[in-house]
Amino acid sequence: MRSSGKSTPVRLRDVVGDGWGVTLRGLDLTIECLAGWHPLIRQFAADAGRLLAAHPGTWLEFRQVKQKFGGLRIYFETQAPDDVAAAILARKDAIQQASFFKCEVCGSHGTTVSKDPARARAVSTRCEEHEDGRIFYWGQGMEYSPVATARFRRKTT
Repeated sequence: MRSSGKSTPVRLRDVVGDGWGVTLRGLDLTIECLAGWHPLIRQFAADAGRLLAAHPGTWLEFRQVKQKFGGLRIYFETQAPDDVAAAILARKDAIQQASFFKCEVCGSHGTTVSKDPARARAVSTRCEEHEDGRIFYWGQGMEYSPVATARFRRKTT
């Protein structure tokens, strides 16, 4: 079994790259998740950048990117038309949902597990190789419900 992974400080800019101009802001913040989710973060940034590029004067500012309760969380603020903001929020929700099925260490298929199901902060998403003694925690009738972030609030069903 490989190491369960340790988080080393990584700037968001190092994950998503440069070249976004003023469209994407907050790239110097330190992200709080392991490398297995970096492709998801890159995909969200690319999708958001593409949506914003068609609307001059719009922007998205990252506030925080982290692991919470076994899933990726992306917190941001944006100035964009309502339809563009809604499309970005939908993309964020899809990326966050996908994180519950990707190992946060290596990015392969994973399951949300915990060493102690009574302690929510001990929850993570890992593949079999990186589960590191954790026990199954998520599933059987439980569904992920997106957390509304930034300035956007919406009801989930």
